This record gives sequence, C-alpha cells and structure tokens, in this order.
Amino acid sequence: MKQTAVEWFLSQMPHKLYISDDVIQKAIDMEKENLNKAYNDGKLDAYRQDDVPSDKEYVYQKYGL
Repeated sequence: MKQTAVEWFLSQMPHKLYISDDVIQKAIDMEKENLNKAYNDGKLDAYRQDDVPSDKEYVYQKYGL
C-alpha cells in the first residue's frame, strides 16, 4: 500500500520531536478527507462506470485508511 504524505512525514521526523497522537490522527483524518474530495471531484469529470469504486473504497484500497 502507498504511504500518505502524513505517514511519510512522520516516518522522516527526528525522534526528538513530540507530537501528540491526537494531532497525528487529526492530520491523517484531514488528509483522508482531502483524498476523498479529490477523488469525487475527478470522478464527476470522468465517464461514469459501474465498476468505479466509491471514494471511501478507493482510499481504503490505495492507502488502507
């Protein structure tokens, strides 16, 4: 599965910095919301097909979120 930008950033951070779990979860939730919106915006412009997954299915399949 691909990493999201937030997941990549967290993996690159020095261990000296402390960010609360609440802040990390909020960032992941915001990124997930942005991915869903971008997918839906693109889907509206694309030809509708029956086999196109929903935004939530797509983000789950691609990022496991």
